[in-house]
Order: sequence, then structure tokens, then C-alpha cells
Amino acid sequence: DHWECPRDRIGQDAVFVLPRPEMRGGFLDRVRNKFDSVERVDQVKVSRLGITVLEADIFVCRNYRGPSPGG
Repeated sequence: DHWECPRDRIGQDAVFVLPRPEMRGGFLDRVRNKFDSVERVDQVKVSRLGITVLEADIFVCRNYRGPSPGG
């Protein structure tokens, strides 16, 4: 999510959290198209009573290129 105009963030870096990455293959491709580099730096697992209920990949994204023309 973002709360400001995306164009105001051109050139900045971001931390991107992708919950349930096994279900969102195409989403990561869309993110890679917006940054110069996208690197997975960690994976977290959330467990309750010893059962993993959520996995998320953590990415560092460098140099935001801005929204697509018209978006």
C-alpha cells in the first residue's frame, strides 16, 4: 500500500513484504519491473501452537523507477 503520490518516491528504496509468496508468483515480477533491483533478504514464518500459519518473504528493493505511464 502507499499513501502518497508514487511519483514522489522515484529513486527511493523500499522494504517489501510478500505474504504467502508461493501463491503470488506473478506479483513479484510486477515489483521487479518497478525497481532497479529486488533482493530477497529473509523469510519469516509465523507459527501458532507449533503450526506454521503464514510465511512471508522480505525483499529490499532499490531505486524505484515510478509508475507505468498513465498509472
